[in-house]
Parts: sequence; structure tokens; C-alpha cells
Amino acid sequence: MNARFEISPFRCLRLGLPVLLLGLAGCGGCTPAVNNVTGPKEYFNISYVATAFTDAEAKFGRPPKDVEELKPFLKQFGNPDELLISPNDGLPFVVRYGPTGRGKGFSVIAYEQKGKDGMRLIVDAQIMPRKVSDEQFARMNMFTPNEANKSSDKAEGGK
Repeated sequence: MNARFEISPFRCLRLGLPVLLLGLAGCGGCTPAVNNVTGPKEYFNISYVATAFTDAEAKFGRPPKDVEELKPFLKQFGNPDELLISPNDGLPFVVRYGPTGRGKGFSVIAYEQKGKDGMRLIVDAQIMPRKVSDEQFARMNMFTPNEANKSSDKAEGGK
């Protein structure tokens, strides 16, 4: 038995086309669930603030000194005046302008003034927002390098 097996282009087309069409039809609009998940607006806002802060820092070679230096870097994400407000407490985020104590871990760049339900959103140089309790927030070292120096001078007898 010497059978020859040939596949004609038409046979491939007849078999392959329906498979291709089913594959495309079955995946139309299908995206991984991760892409359809959106986080709360406050996470985006505070992340944009921190990203704009680090962009400004890269451009100036130093952290932005005030909100006016920060706002142009926020425009790429939307209205700076809206992005600077926390949807949780309706108050402007506190942004730690000037030196932020880099070199001693990841210092906090911005945080909510009051937060919501005993939790406050903060973001550090990693640009990963996280919620901390009011108690945890109170224990955080929020000194800038100059404030830390003044504090340690007083502890050492005011040198």
C-alpha cells in the first residue's frame, strides 16, 4: 500500500479558515481580567502626584520647591488642580516639597491630610500608594533632613 498524502491549498483553506474565524470571534473583546480592573481614583491621583514629583526632580536636578513647579508635570495626567485633591477627604494632598530625606529608605512624597475611616493614603519614592492607619501614620518619621538635624541637635543638648 503506497498511499500518498497530499494537502491541497484549498483543503487547508477549508479547514484553517473556520478555525481562524472561530478563534477571532471567540476572543473578540476578551482581555485578561487584570486589564479590566480599575483602582480607586485616589490611588491614581496620588500616584500621578508622585510621578510628577519625580519627573520634576529629574528635570531640575532637585525636588520641586512648591506646587507651581509641580503643576506643569501633572498636566500630562489631567487637570492638576483636580489631581492634587484626595477624593477620600476632599482635601489637597500634602506634598513634601524640597528635600525628602532620600538615601534613608523610601521617604514619603505625598499623603492625605485626613484620609477616610481611620486610614490615610501615602505614596513614597517607589510610587506605590498604600494605606496606613492614623496610628501608623503618627509613628512615621516625616522629617526632612533639615528638620531631622534640628531635632537631633536638641536631643544632644542644642549643639
